[in-house]
Amino acid sequence: MLQEMDLIFILVVNEEGLAMAEVGDSPGEDFAPYSSSIMENASKMATIGQLGEPVCSALILERGRMLIMYQTRLDGESIYLSILCRKVPAGVQRLIRRIVECIAKALLGDGYKEHIVG
Repeated sequence: MLQEMDLIFILVVNEEGLAMAEVGDSPGEDFAPYSSSIMENASKMATIGQLGEPVCSALILERGRMLIMYQTRLDGESIYLSILCRKVPAGVQRLIRRIVECIAKALLGDGYKEHIVG
């Protein structure tokens, strides 16, 4: 999946800031606790700026890479995704939805779609 989507890593973090899953060359445990604070800050900034609810937060990094941070709720619990792309991809929302569906199916089984919020 990583090579198909041209990704370097995917890190899944729970509400407590603990890594639940990681694929690829992930920075791991030291990086994980910042996922929720990044999304909280993005939400506050969007609210203050009256921009609407953020879908995700992204950082464009040197060498054309992009770090995408995304929050969703599965079965009542918040999870945070950190996705490092080799390049800024087209169809970012489609990419995120596909990853969320893969994670939801792995965590919740075949009835996962009814538990996805966001």
